[in-house]
Amino acid sequence: MNQLMTFTVEQLSNIPHTLSEPRFATYLQHSNNDPNHALELYQWNLEISSAFMIPIHLYEIVIRNAVIEPLEIIYTSNWPWDRSFILSLPDPSRSYSPRKNLVNVGNDSRNTTMGKVVAELKFAFWEKMFTARHDVRLWNPHFRTVFSNAPSSHNIHYLREKIYHDIFAIRKLRNRIAHHEPIFTRNLHEDYDRILELISWRDPVASDWLDNIQKVSELLLIAVTPDTLLGRDISAALGQLIETLNKAAEVAIGNPEKIETLFDRLSAIDGTSGNLQGALFEMLAGHILKDLYAGSIDIGVIVTDHNTNAQADIDLRHVGGDSVMCVECKGYPSHKKVTLEDVKYWLEKQVPIFYGSKKHEQRFANKRKVYEIWTMGSYDDEALTYLEERKKAIKKYDIFWRDGKYVLTQSKKLETKTVYKTLKKYYMDHTVDNKLGLNTKVIDKT
Repeated sequence: MNQLMTFTVEQLSNIPHTLSEPRFATYLQHSNNDPNHALELYQWNLEISSAFMIPIHLYEIVIRNAVIEPLEIIYTSNWPWDRSFILSLPDPSRSYSPRKNLVNVGNDSRNTTMGKVVAELKFAFWEKMFTARHDVRLWNPHFRTVFSNAPSSHNIHYLREKIYHDIFAIRKLRNRIAHHEPIFTRNLHEDYDRILELISWRDPVASDWLDNIQKVSELLLIAVTPDTLLGRDISAALGQLIETLNKAAEVAIGNPEKIETLFDRLSAIDGTSGNLQGALFEMLAGHILKDLYAGSIDIGVIVTDHNTNAQADIDLRHVGGDSVMCVECKGYPSHKKVTLEDVKYWLEKQVPIFYGSKKHEQRFANKRKVYEIWTMGSYDDEALTYLEERKKAIKKYDIFWRDGKYVLTQSKKLETKTVYKTLKKYYMDHTVDNKLGLNTKVIDKT
């Protein structure tokens, strides 16, 4: 789904039959019975399933090694055959039994070393090692050593239980992939975050390495995006488009040439300003950050301050070498001003949650925290006074506010001119603003 795909008549006839009609029906149901879209969705499900195997591979290896480390301290490398350890495992008669699994694998004459036993144990075995029955012997004395980068603000019981529930979720994902089932209805962003978080608790260097080589994030950003709607009746699909843009604005990062076409089509629709304007501005701002600064981009990240359990949505998050930047996007046109109320809500309600969440993520622990607010308009005098006062007072992190002139200047630095042209045409130009129902009276001729 990197671009809108059109399949041949023969493909649309043969492939669903080859896959089987009941299997393909699931994808049709989620595609308004559009065979072309359903086949796009099927192909994307194949790609994202394949992409997840790399993170799941590393996740399972990290979990195994995290459990083995204290087992070797307590029972030596002979732990698979240690009777006291075997008897400590649960042995239910009507469900999965970790004890039977270990005994059967250990008694197999082919499994003569610990490494061979480890390779043959089910994923569920490692999941069950994170239940409360192992707290006294394993986790209370060894958790902080094994997961040396886990948040110190939470107790061992909470963290161990979180790992248990997360492994359960990832095991279900792994099984669906292994059985060739659809995974597109899952919260795959959350699944990937679970994987990355646990690995970072064990080794932040390994989690950064994974984050750099994996393809999951890229595929999630382009799943069901405006690309899939460009050839359709966009007016009839407007409600779906608004939801799509809010979830996946970063389509522009991978496909900047699509931006102008998308805007042109939207400009023909009356009354589309509201939600669309903000989501489309995120597209453009995301492309600027992606192109000008080394690092990774996330869009629409929901974060939690673990001290208060409050949540907030980060429009754009850029993670670079020595800093993490969270950008609040105000998709206002050139004539509209960001108000004191706007900036107070951002700085007093949202930024503390952003900052609180970053304190508990090890991969951000030593990075400078930067919070910015971007708009294509300007700021009223009260907002500017407030921001300047707060900037002087805040010492824990940096804040910046960017207006339309700044954003346009940054967009000029890009190799592609599409972003600059689109910002000028749809946020700074009087005529097109009226098309979008903005009723602007300001014409920027810079």
